[in-house]
Amino acid sequence: MTYEFHLRAIDEAVSIGLLALLWLGSLQLESGDLSAADLVSLLLYAALLTSPIGSLANVYGQVQRARGGAERILAIVKLAPGSALVVHPTAVPDLAGTGIWQIVLRPRLLPY
Repeated sequence: MTYEFHLRAIDEAVSIGLLALLWLGSLQLESGDLSAADLVSLLLYAALLTSPIGSLANVYGQVQRARGGAERILAIVKLAPGSALVVHPTAVPDLAGTGIWQIVLRPRLLPY
């Protein structure tokens, strides 16, 4: 799973949680157990809590990317000195004189 998928999943979970809170609050409001001001306060506090949750998700993604990079670096560091990074290298064919990949450098004078 990708980092973007995790962020979307967390955003959706937070949205569903806020909708559930709104629904439960409206039921409490209808029954008279909760005032409208209390419901608004509850929803505002819940909205304030969503930003830190999103930030934690962002930090989690950064940590996972750092772990992946560290694993790749450690794999290179653990190689024996002088060993090749490619296990089965293939020889590059000699293309000299075939006209393929022939690079010609010509001086260019640019008027300024």
